[in-house]
Amino acid sequence: MSLEKQVRCIPTYQNINIMNKIFFCLIFIVFSFISCKGQNSYNELAKQINSTIPQEYFQKRDELIAKGNELSTYLPFEHSKKGNVDYTKELQQGIDKGGVLVLPDYPLLVNEKGIQLKSNTKLVFREHSKLIMKPNAETHYTVLDLTDVENVDVYFANIEGDREEHLISKGEWGMGIRIQGSKNVNIYAPTITNCWGDGIYIRGNGKIQSKKISVNHFNIHRARRNGITIVSVDDLFLNNGLISDTNGTAPQSGIDIEPNRPTDILKNIIIKDITTYNSKGDGIMIHLAKLLLKQKEKLDPKVNITIENHKDIESLYAVRISGRSKDDSNSKYENSLKIDGEIVFKNSQWIWNKDDLPVRFSPKKDRVLEYGFNPKVKFENITILENNWKINSKQKYFVEEVLNKVKKL
Repeated sequence: MSLEKQVRCIPTYQNINIMNKIFFCLIFIVFSFISCKGQNSYNELAKQINSTIPQEYFQKRDELIAKGNELSTYLPFEHSKKGNVDYTKELQQGIDKGGVLVLPDYPLLVNEKGIQLKSNTKLVFREHSKLIMKPNAETHYTVLDLTDVENVDVYFANIEGDREEHLISKGEWGMGIRIQGSKNVNIYAPTITNCWGDGIYIRGNGKIQSKKISVNHFNIHRARRNGITIVSVDDLFLNNGLISDTNGTAPQSGIDIEPNRPTDILKNIIIKDITTYNSKGDGIMIHLAKLLLKQKEKLDPKVNITIENHKDIESLYAVRISGRSKDDSNSKYENSLKIDGEIVFKNSQWIWNKDDLPVRFSPKKDRVLEYGFNPKVKFENITILENNWKINSKQKYFVEEVLNKVKKL
């Protein structure tokens, strides 16, 4: 090749610049397409959930608004309606009055102290009401806190966390709604987005258990830790909801059922008509080992969980049923005990899971775990779909294998 031809083959700075622009444009288009595809999937699923909200919810909201106490009257005369000024103190003064409370039809900013509801309260969000968490540097916060309360109803909660602007990287306990040590609580049609920790967190409070809790027609999007965490409750009904794009810090599950101590209770739990979409971890995770931690008082743990019409789409796994490490079995746990009761999965659809098979039994495939303490697990009418929307060829084999494993536990 002549020197002249060699020189012509060398790209000029201008050509390099043009090629770089073309390359980055192509990259931008690809990532935009992927992002739009995911966003469109979420939007379509959210529309489906919204379309199922019963008309009676809207009627009840209108009825309560007509007779409720307007919380806007506790705000400064010329207050901001843009959700950019902290009105936690003023809102709390109004909420402390109890009764029927109505939020104004625009967003309001609250700080890390959050809002604490009282017993015998009905809190109503209008169409454009929203509580926004002010960016903070706390490891723990709750936007709407229901601790040690009874007889509380919340209609159309609209809550946004601060995960996009959180001021530190530590912690995983920034909750949208926390229910602890409370009973007779009903949450109707909530929308909860961008929480630093969980969208909804349910547990007891010392010796006081949470009891008779229902969450209906909900939409929980982009929680950082879990969409819903269930630690301890007696009589829980989760009905008709979407939990999408859970990601950020482990376990990154749509629903995480995980007690913290042997005195926790998981009884009469019904999870029905729930869609978990694109969880970085599991659609539903169940980890019960801590019910058998050694303690002075001898307990007889029993668990009753029914999961019906669960649809998982594109999570890493649809379901995880964890054990405990055999290395811990002699030192931490009551090895003579077994958890009584049962866990039942009915009429589930597990679609496009990112792993080869949609159920896992440990955090890592090479980890040896002990499952003998778990209650009976049943799988009834499970459908597994792969990317072309046809029944996965592994379906029959998978279900048989799972059932065989469960029988051996």
